[in-house]
Amino acid sequence: QGLQTILDKLRVQHHYCLYCGCKFESAGALANECPGPNEDDH
Repeated sequence: QGLQTILDKLRVQHHYCLYCGCKFESAGALANECPGPNEDDH
């Protein structure tokens, strides 16, 4: 598995963003509070 695949799985299944460094309570919270799925977004 590539890094992006792992990061995508963390976001979808666990509402976790590596770049924010935290787990969000829901997919909605992740979408609202995280600037994006890529390092450049942060």
